[in-house]
Amino acid sequence: MTRLLLVPMLLGLSLAAPAQNRRGEGKPPAHPLLRLAMDKADDLTFAGVRTVTISSPSRGTVTFVERVLRQGRSIRITEAPGSPNAGRIVVDDGKSRHTFDPATNTIRLRPSMGEAERWLEGLAGTGGRRGRNLQVAESDGGRIAGHPVRRLSIRYGERGARGEVYIDPRRGMVLKSAMLSPEGRVLSGFEYTAIRYGVSIPTEAFALRMPGARVVQPEDDLARQAGELKIPAYVLRLEGWTLTSVRDFKDPNGAQFLFLRYRHSDGRRVSITLSKTAPDTGRLRSLGEGRLQAVRVSRPGVSIVVMGELPEADLKSLSRRIVPLP
Repeated sequence: MTRLLLVPMLLGLSLAAPAQNRRGEGKPPAHPLLRLAMDKADDLTFAGVRTVTISSPSRGTVTFVERVLRQGRSIRITEAPGSPNAGRIVVDDGKSRHTFDPATNTIRLRPSMGEAERWLEGLAGTGGRRGRNLQVAESDGGRIAGHPVRRLSIRYGERGARGEVYIDPRRGMVLKSAMLSPEGRVLSGFEYTAIRYGVSIPTEAFALRMPGARVVQPEDDLARQAGELKIPAYVLRLEGWTLTSVRDFKDPNGAQFLFLRYRHSDGRRVSITLSKTAPDTGRLRSLGEGRLQAVRVSRPGVSIVVMGELPEADLKSLSRRIVPLP
């Protein structure tokens, strides 16, 4: 696994699809424009086109176009022709997120990304300790999609990841953002090339009906990927905690493991790794810039690590609720 891809996962940041925090949740962000963006998120109605950039060690830099409809908490994203996943449709109604993949005729069901991708909260430091070393610099951002914007350069810690956010100050709309590595490389980001505010959007636009498509949930992914790695699948079973995603990774030595992300209904997050051999917990902590705690868990046939920005005692308590996937 490389730092380039893991850092934003550990910090709970994802800019591939811009999500904005719900009004009144968490502490006020550190900058008034970030507060504006968070407060106005539920009032936005628009139709837009944006270019998305994602970098990874395995695929390099990938750029594609998405068409976006938004009305308050509801959002519909369609990958345009010519994109790597052309025809893929994402519908998020503020409660759940459905992703239709035409290549496999499947619909992936996840919790609403309005919570799972609270990158504004992460960048603003409203989650707690992260905000203590936050540095925000505001400047003129020129015009994006025909609208004047203000540019916020955001950094936390001496070696931490950096973010750039371009906000329309009249509406609180984030028209461009980028997550940068400490070296200045783009990890992920997006930029609107066209946007129309206040458009009329039919209600059925936020319903995803694909007769015959198979519904896939995160635990289905876990069962399949654990089987491929020939390790038993384990899950966290505790009220309030939801499995949001499962990814497989390879460390520099070639060892493979699964990376499970969980979110609590109150906004707390933890990550769990499953592997044949024990990963280097010290290295995992260092990737989180000293904010992560990690606890090893012993279960038959698999090495488990529970990580998060929680006290070690809380992680140990959670580790006792890790059980085999039925």
